[in-house]
Amino acid sequence: MVTPDTLGPGTPSQVQWLNLATSMFNEGKVREAEDVYAKAAEGPVTGTSISARLALADLWASRGAHDKAGPAFELLLTDARLIAEVQLVAGRYFATQGKDASARHALEAALVLQPDLLPALSLLGIVQARSGRATEAAQTLAKYEARLERFVRAVTDMTTAPGDRIEAIKLLSTVVDERCVTAMVRALRDPVPHVRLVAAQFLAEEDDPTALTALSEAALAEADPESRIAMALIFKRARDRAVAETAAPPPSMPRPAASSAR
Repeated sequence: MVTPDTLGPGTPSQVQWLNLATSMFNEGKVREAEDVYAKAAEGPVTGTSISARLALADLWASRGAHDKAGPAFELLLTDARLIAEVQLVAGRYFATQGKDASARHALEAALVLQPDLLPALSLLGIVQARSGRATEAAQTLAKYEARLERFVRAVTDMTTAPGDRIEAIKLLSTVVDERCVTAMVRALRDPVPHVRLVAAQFLAEEDDPTALTALSEAALAEADPESRIAMALIFKRARDRAVAETAAPPPSMPRPAASSAR
């Protein structure tokens, strides 16, 4: 039984296959990516193989291959039930299938393993409400709101240590909530360059159009030379992703205002 402490890094071949599968999936080559994810899942149980197995099970679920997805999630819970992410993703799958008892069990286990796992809190509250457990649902969702607000404050409170601000940004990036996007946009003006870059990296994965606009402005305003290059590359990646996902042209990098002649 693997635990977060005993789960080692992937083998070189697992890492190579997973990177290739992810690239293929992002390019829309879903069927081809499926075979490559399967290759990345082979071999010893590692962090990389677990990630590949989760991606593969999710992919099967998304195309309705529940005869494969269901057993895949059950096997993951057997092999890696002490990994919070496994419990979360399995719980999410069970919830979409209307298996509320299994979903509650997995989500509660995820929160025992990682109490600040915001997506597990919000989804558990929804499942509890759907199951007629109104009191439990209210308590769970109140806990979600309290923790979300705590992390939002941590991101923008300069008395919080930079490392803690970064951890708060990472936690906020796991849920879809406009308050999270707003907090990460504000973090683009953090006095510590590394905090700004972490916020930018997570904003680049957001679908919110304000995130892309904020990234373009942050890339232009970045004062640190090394961070300016990194910020521009993050913006370009986000813009390329937006181009691939929508027909509407995303914002371009703003140009500095020309100084008026005297």
